[in-house]
Amino acid sequence: EHGEWLYPEDFLHVCYEVGWNYLIRGFEEKTLSKLLVAKKRIKTTNEHFQKLAFEHPLYNGFMLHALINTGRNLEAEEQFKRCQSLIGQKPDDIMLQCYLHTSLIAYYTQLGELGQPLDDVIAQCEKLFPIPELSLFHYRIYYVLKAYARLLQWEKASEQAKPKVLINLKNAYNELLRASSQPYTMHRLVIKAAIGRIEKRYRKAKRLLRRAERHASRVDAPWAYYEIMCERARINSALKQNDEARHHARMAFSCARSQGWLNRLRKLSNDFDQMNSLKTSTSTNSSKEATGSLNFRSLRTEKYFQSL
Repeated sequence: EHGEWLYPEDFLHVCYEVGWNYLIRGFEEKTLSKLLVAKKRIKTTNEHFQKLAFEHPLYNGFMLHALINTGRNLEAEEQFKRCQSLIGQKPDDIMLQCYLHTSLIAYYTQLGELGQPLDDVIAQCEKLFPIPELSLFHYRIYYVLKAYARLLQWEKASEQAKPKVLINLKNAYNELLRASSQPYTMHRLVIKAAIGRIEKRYRKAKRLLRRAERHASRVDAPWAYYEIMCERARINSALKQNDEARHHARMAFSCARSQGWLNRLRKLSNDFDQMNSLKTSTSTNSSKEATGSLNFRSLRTEKYFQSL
């Protein structure tokens, strides 16, 4: 409302700070809105400033992260190409390299690309900032994304590969622990709970998730809440508690639907399809409680994704 009283660079820094606050909690639509406000202000400046502003690492990194998380895959693909181009053009710009490589991790994991391209990006990030405690504050979201990426790799790995991938997951958790500050505590607890589940320490895992949920509720973080519900569903599934697993899967689905996370909706449908957790409903009341007015018996999931 008072942006005309600020220098353009100060105005943009405010937009990026607010956008980051939304991004780390899971409000990507609001992040996009702040980036669009920033874009509008940039266009009022001279040509030289516009060039610098549109190449800013926070602007481009946050934009890619928000686009892919909200399922705007075509726009995200264009932004992905732009980020790759900037990475190639400015190899000595450490700040740009850090933020854009971090956004590439979000891009690959949202699309389910968990192979060599993702490993290559993570390896590059490790070279850029080998010491978590000394990394830039905004850059530390990298350690959250890396830990979730390693967890996804473990879930998809073959039985022979799982021990090696588990080592990578534990290393990612230790880095997140070293880099962790208040905004990241809830994610650290989720990853620790996931490791507990993998090692069949279910009681400890549930206790950690309760702690994570308290943190997420305090700061209003749907991203963490979604991950907590997914992890609870996996724990219930491992314990053969199918009704509870379906309940938590529906809660995660409802959270993802409310935030417009189309790629996460697809992933949930695939992950819990064997339990029919997202395509069927055990009762009308539980379906309405978890998913609002959505009736899974009368609506095919893929058509629902297309309509969104």
